[in-house]
Amino acid sequence: MLPHSSEGGSTPPARRSRSWFDAWVESAYGADGFWRMHSPEAHFRTAAASGPMVAQMLATLVAGQEGVKTVVDVGAGSGRLLGELAAIRPDLQLVGIDLRTRPTDLPEGVEWAQDLWDVRYGCWTSGEAAAVLDQHEPVMIICCEWLDDLPCPVVTRHADGWREVIISDDGMEQPGPRLESEELAWADRWWPGGDRAEIGLTRDRAWAELVKLIRKRSGCALMIDYGHLRRRRPVTGSLAAYRDGRALEPVAVAGLNLTAHVAVDAVRAAGESLGATTTFCGLQSEVVPELLQVETYPDPLADLGRRSRLAALSSQYVWGSHWWLLQC
Repeated sequence: MLPHSSEGGSTPPARRSRSWFDAWVESAYGADGFWRMHSPEAHFRTAAASGPMVAQMLATLVAGQEGVKTVVDVGAGSGRLLGELAAIRPDLQLVGIDLRTRPTDLPEGVEWAQDLWDVRYGCWTSGEAAAVLDQHEPVMIICCEWLDDLPCPVVTRHADGWREVIISDDGMEQPGPRLESEELAWADRWWPGGDRAEIGLTRDRAWAELVKLIRKRSGCALMIDYGHLRRRRPVTGSLAAYRDGRALEPVAVAGLNLTAHVAVDAVRAAGESLGATTTFCGLQSEVVPELLQVETYPDPLADLGRRSRLAALSSQYVWGSHWWLLQC
């Protein structure tokens, strides 16, 4: 006998439940996923999109890296950072890697590889990125707010240990299977306190792949991202969601940007385990005075805008709390 509703309508579809990790992957990269269907600039502002100051800092940083003539932006998005860098340093070979197609307004000399980092298997999906990355040496690889968008397992602590969180389509959560092997070891090492966490292995592996490349081809890798350290992990995790410039309750639906802060010390350790040397690991507020030459504009309004952008880059309440991790 077929089930039926008391009002004579059709039976609603069964509620689907899956791990937060699986839901996050689909929400980000599925057929209607955020990164396939949306322009991030319409939902949030990044430091790289705040004006040319980030490009100016990167130009100064690249100038201090001996022999580096190629800069690769992983997760290049609209390509704005590359365009601004091209205007400052036209002598550089610039490469963008992103899931989306090449932006139409990107300078002709900028290379573009359309590719997706597969967080499940730890590799590039189409091979375009790997091919482009293997063509240049020495190289500086930049990941500006890329790692925080890579999906990772969400877990909660229980009397019997860490358990993965299962989420249904209506947003209801329940505890799932206990963590085992690598994920459990990561949680025990990198997230010793708190009741909820994001297991950052997917980010560590992505960073490690980039470090392998610079170790092989010579060069440096730079991460600029939201993050935290072991001694100050958020006790309830950092999973967040954004749409149209507003912070929302994290749910696994298409069209929503899901993100979680990066465990910076774990990423750093992943690179150092491969022999990389950490040249710098600190907050953006520390590097702005070192890398940015402050100018004064004769036009008072233009100068006010410049000072406003500079304050945003340095402020702990805007982008000054971004972490910079440079490994060579």
